[in-house]
Amino acid sequence: MAIGDVYRLTISGTGQGSLYQNTIAVKVKNASALTAPQFNTLAIDFVTVYKPDQNSNFSWTDWSALQLWGSGMTLDTPNCTRLNGATFAATLTGQAGTGGSEGLPPQAAHVTTLITGFAGRRRRGRIFAPAQVEPNQTDGLWLSTYTTRLQTAWNVFSAKYFRDTGTSADFKLGVWSERTASGCIPATPPNKGHVNIETPNPDGAFTEVTGFTIRPVVYSQRRRTRGVGR
Repeated sequence: MAIGDVYRLTISGTGQGSLYQNTIAVKVKNASALTAPQFNTLAIDFVTVYKPDQNSNFSWTDWSALQLWGSGMTLDTPNCTRLNGATFAATLTGQAGTGGSEGLPPQAAHVTTLITGFAGRRRRGRIFAPAQVEPNQTDGLWLSTYTTRLQTAWNVFSAKYFRDTGTSADFKLGVWSERTASGCIPATPPNKGHVNIETPNPDGAFTEVTGFTIRPVVYSQRRRTRGVGR
């Protein structure tokens, strides 16, 4: 592994009859060879932000890390992909929500926006937190006591993983643009897959996160309605 390699960490959880996943992109800061425990620490730090206000029937279950770009990888431009990325994975134990109240419907989520200092969808990220407990909101807005707790938790997380100055010796958080990395867009139906329309730029696809915004609205994700999709 090498400084500057980029990984996507996917953290999964189950509850309310659904599978939930959040993904974050990180760039390697440490020249030493990566190991699964380093990613495990990152995953636990992430879920720790949300567990206190998640229903106890929800549990974070596992994580996987996939190298998106860096040492050892090559471009396969015609197929809109990259080859030879490293992978890591492990289960999470004892990571159930500790909120003592009934959870909101599966489609309800708290949203945190990740800010990079650049405009546009390619340079902005969002985190969707599922299984939040009912008493944290009223009339579709999160209570200030709840958003204050999340602000504090994100302050701790950001101090460790934002910018090169973060206290983590291993990773810094960013936003990854697959569109920039591959130079591809979805094919026009009825064709499937993706088509390349411009030169891939994986070196420019990662933008470090410099801030975050705690959103006050209880957002609804239509595909998360019970019985719809995954």
